[in-house]
Amino acid sequence: MSRHSRKHAVKANNKATAGVKEPAAITGELPRFVPENGPEERPGHRIVAASSAHLAEGAASRVSGAQAETPGRNRARVKASRQVQRTDNLEPNGRKKTTALSIFTQIIVLILCILLGVGYMGQQRNVQSSYSSLSESELVRLLDETNQKIDQLTSQKNQLSSQLESIQNAVDKQAELKQMEENNQKTAGVIAGTLPAQGPGVRIRISEAKGKTIPASALFSLIEELRNAGAEAIQINTVRVVTSTYFSDSASGVLSDGTLLQAPYTVLAIGDSNALRNAIEISGGIGSTLRVQYKATVSVDEKETLKITHIRKPRTFQYARTVE
Repeated sequence: MSRHSRKHAVKANNKATAGVKEPAAITGELPRFVPENGPEERPGHRIVAASSAHLAEGAASRVSGAQAETPGRNRARVKASRQVQRTDNLEPNGRKKTTALSIFTQIIVLILCILLGVGYMGQQRNVQSSYSSLSESELVRLLDETNQKIDQLTSQKNQLSSQLESIQNAVDKQAELKQMEENNQKTAGVIAGTLPAQGPGVRIRISEAKGKTIPASALFSLIEELRNAGAEAIQINTVRVVTSTYFSDSASGVLSDGTLLQAPYTVLAIGDSNALRNAIEISGGIGSTLRVQYKATVSVDEKETLKITHIRKPRTFQYARTVE
């Protein structure tokens, strides 16, 4: 290419760049650039000018795009960092952290501790100064008053201890009296026949022979022998025997406390079973009398546990009263 042609192409390229405002879309066919003025160039010149103009326009658009993209990225980064800072300042429930409040609380606690320490030290100094300012006679007098107070408190303690011991003894005595009263009531109930009784003893069975009737006196002698042998509770058939129990003969048989007794007789006696048995089986005793005189059948069985369940109604005394 001649010097004149290259110079003419550069001019055409400059004019084309200045005359084109927007880059044309890249297609399969290169755009044609028409200069604003000047003679028409040859086809080769137009291709070179169009290529140069297209390259320049592309470079300019990439630079402007990069410049336009950079502020946008910067703004996004700044926004993200602010969001992170805001998130860091939030608690899980969305509220701001109470850092300032905790610091304020710590300061208050520290101040209170300092005031407490200062007050305690001041009190100790006042006590020490109060004793150090006293004279020897005043200290002696204070010591005497303290000893007197100690003696008074010791005396009161001894008095209270004595009262407590008396109360405890009274309570123990009252409990003992109550226990004795309960035991006496049980004993009296067993003797009076108002309470059931159980214990070791003997069971006596007496059967009459044909044509022979055992009189009331023989049964009374049997009961008396058992009492003399130490029987504590006695029952004959359905009658609970007590101190006021009586036996009498009637046309129907033997009456005991208004109850008709019929043979065979069953006598239950609680006490020393061996002594009770010997009282009945002794030679010449009531057992021998019943067998020989009345031809009765008498059997005595010792029992480790014997129950007397029949009871009497409490007796109402018309004249007798307990001693207050």
